[in-house]
Amino acid sequence: MIFRLGRQWVSGLVLLFAAAASGTCAAQTEPTDDAAGPTPLTATPRATVGRGAAETHLRGVAALTRPEMVEPAGAHGSIGTAIGIGTASLAKPLAVQPGADGEKSRSSLPRAWIVKGTPVPVDFAVVGGADPEAGMTAIAAIVQGTVFERPGLPALSVRAGAGKAFGIASTELKSLALEAAAGMGFLRYFQGYLVYGAKQNEGTYRETADAVAYRMKWIEPTRKVGLRVAVLPPFVTLTGEVSFRDVGGVGDWVAKVSVGM
Repeated sequence: MIFRLGRQWVSGLVLLFAAAASGTCAAQTEPTDDAAGPTPLTATPRATVGRGAAETHLRGVAALTRPEMVEPAGAHGSIGTAIGIGTASLAKPLAVQPGADGEKSRSSLPRAWIVKGTPVPVDFAVVGGADPEAGMTAIAAIVQGTVFERPGLPALSVRAGAGKAFGIASTELKSLALEAAAGMGFLRYFQGYLVYGAKQNEGTYRETADAVAYRMKWIEPTRKVGLRVAVLPPFVTLTGEVSFRDVGGVGDWVAKVSVGM
């Protein structure tokens, strides 16, 4: 079962990588209405927000609320459980309303994590984030399977996640992510890792409750560099990741402090 799940993840990664490499990261467009179901970026006659501002807004929400485990490669084991708190931050602030001024923007989102290991090399994580002032809520679930892990050698894991963000400026966003992570410990207290994958996003911005102003669906690659530091080993750790090729470019990051094993 584990090997079959691993093959499915690898197949999904290949498909998403191929889509990202072929240029499907750019949004597709075609006219439609709200009853047509999931569609690419569209506008209704009632839309008053510019298309560029709406697209930037949806991409910013996707970057700030992406489903992230913020864990190095490797399994927690059957007794492994960790609870973490932290924040995600954008290099470029996200406007609460598309096209709004800087006073109505957010560049970070507080988050909380629960990570649970199992008797097999598969870990599960639940992530939640909220900004009551901006009315933004984000939830996600991630599963990670460790393909290879040996003392003194690099570990390799694959992970899949699904997330949803809603509330901010009448915006809803769904994300699916497939990633591969590789990392290795050094100097006893440190563990560095790299993450490569792809993420599919589908976002909707509504100007009113019954009118869809913009709907957008796109695939983007994800590339991250992470570092875990054992502050009070093995129970307290600090983990951070820097993301590349997202909204704002280099500089978008997420960090958390975890307690557990």
